[in-house]
Amino acid sequence: MILYLILDEPTNHLDLHANLWLREFISEWQGGLLVVSHDRDFLNEVTTSTWELADGFIQPYGGNYEFYKEQKGLQEAAREREVVRLSGEVRKAKKQIEKEKQRVAHSARKDLTRKPDDLDKVRAHYFKERATKTAGRKKRVSEGKRNEILEQLEAVKRKTPAKIRPNLVESDAHRGKRLISARDVSCSYGDMVVIEDGSMDISFGDRIALFGNNGSGKTTWIKGILGLDYVVTTGDIQLAQDINVQLLDQRYAIVDRGQSVLENAQRVAPFIPPGELRQYLARFLFRETPEVNKRASVLSGGETARLALAMMVVQPVDLLVLDEPTNNLDIESIEQIEIVLQEFQGAVLVVSHDISFLRNIGVGKSYVISKKRLSKLMGTPSEGEHFKEELLGAL
Repeated sequence: MILYLILDEPTNHLDLHANLWLREFISEWQGGLLVVSHDRDFLNEVTTSTWELADGFIQPYGGNYEFYKEQKGLQEAAREREVVRLSGEVRKAKKQIEKEKQRVAHSARKDLTRKPDDLDKVRAHYFKERATKTAGRKKRVSEGKRNEILEQLEAVKRKTPAKIRPNLVESDAHRGKRLISARDVSCSYGDMVVIEDGSMDISFGDRIALFGNNGSGKTTWIKGILGLDYVVTTGDIQLAQDINVQLLDQRYAIVDRGQSVLENAQRVAPFIPPGELRQYLARFLFRETPEVNKRASVLSGGETARLALAMMVVQPVDLLVLDEPTNNLDIESIEQIEIVLQEFQGAVLVVSHDISFLRNIGVGKSYVISKKRLSKLMGTPSEGEHFKEELLGAL
């Protein structure tokens, strides 16, 4: 008899129908469940408690993933308030140290202005030594207090997750214009027709999601309208002149595993001085020298995704095409990608079944491929269950 199910990333590579079947199975399961997953919608639906593993410790949170995020948000807000408070204490301590320095200097000047007969030499030496020792002791106490506060401040900052800050250089050449127009396009591999008579428009600023069951032809459609690989197309495809399209595939092919992080960035941006390029990489959380010199072959999935995105958007881009970008990534890495895409002003065409991800990057148009047909959906991922029902009905 099975009492407990342990599932490790169970929704990876599942299409929507398989994902729905898994959720229904778990909802009827009477035993215990331990699941590791980056699928936030899935976690919200099937879990009642969340455990966080960090720095070698497990911290339990009562509630599903949404509850966990609320609690983490409260903790982060408290840390930010503590940083502000401690920063203020550091400034006060520095001012106190400066006052003690000025007091010592003032005492020395006073001694120089005394007349020789005001005090005999023994008494003068005694009071000078006592004043100097007192001022020095106060200064050491103030410095000790400052150092203690600085240590507390650094401890709080270490607990604060680093945030990606891309600060992108945006493209203006095609702002407000149509980038791709595909009319009655069919895509084939040799004699095998994969998609028949599909139509899609992509304009600057669009956020478009493309759905379909595994093997339905999503990647084929993308390669077809972009003129990539061996996809044969018929119909009318028009691309804007000098359009800059960047494709992030599931293997992160843009990243050379034999090169370092910095060498990869230099390969796509040789026109940027090394110092400026390192500053750019720091905004994608490659900050220290060991990080930028690390061989790409030893990067984690999240680090590789960050590097690939950094390489793609180092210069102005009109259209980003993402093929299952959240597969095999942890939630923190997914959220970092979301930050980049939220700042990016060009168009995004993304293949993904991660509804939370699509909602967070602001997808406003959705297409689905089913039975060799490409059709446009009425709803958007922001509509939640209503959208899922429409999507499942179209597949």
